[in-house]
Amino acid sequence: PAQGANGVLATYGFRNKGFAWYVQDGRMIYENRVGVHRDIVASARQLEPGRHLLRYQFACETCEGPGRSRKPISGTARMFVDGVVAAEQRLDKVNLIDGGESVAFYIGRAGGSTVGEGYKPPFPFTGKLARLTIVLD
Repeated sequence: PAQGANGVLATYGFRNKGFAWYVQDGRMIYENRVGVHRDIVASARQLEPGRHLLRYQFACETCEGPGRSRKPISGTARMFVDGVVAAEQRLDKVNLIDGGESVAFYIGRAGGSTVGEGYKPPFPFTGKLARLTIVLD
């Protein structure tokens, strides 16, 4: 919208592990949570009003994962706006959430036990989400 959008793009997990990806005060933000460990990746520039292609990418460095190794998953988080890197940060501890736990995936709003601390749920996205594509490789 002309005044800019705010709100959750997507969240996965619960209070102690998972992620929240949202827009607040015009900036794209990604919160990663593993227990008390929390990382926040934020774009330096505000999004201009209008249509944008937003993207989050996580490039694994140590990716053995829960159940296969005691080594934490780590890598680099990148957020893009219209194909241009808007933020980049190394994450030393990421939990991709192993099986056996009840977790929720929300699109366009937060719910349940929220991962992010930077917003108050349900924090619905005030823009228009035309499509959300998830690619796992």
